Amino acid sequence: MKTKQSRKQRTCDECGTSIEKGDQYAQRSRRLGESGLVSYDGTVKHWEPYYVRFPICGPCAEEG
Repeated sequence: MKTKQSRKQRTCDECGTSIEKGDQYAQRSRRLGESGLVSYDGTVKHWEPYYVRFPICGPCAEEG
């Protein structure tokens, strides 16, 4: 996984360790929400899931 240098302090979403400014980190995206299609009184509501990026530390990024 490609890593980059952190410009601010972050917390690893996988293991909870602190990522200090200048350390290498990666980002992993996760899907939040569900997609769906619902009809109420003839009105169709269609929505897509959205993705959010979470920071992970260098060792967690190397593991997989």
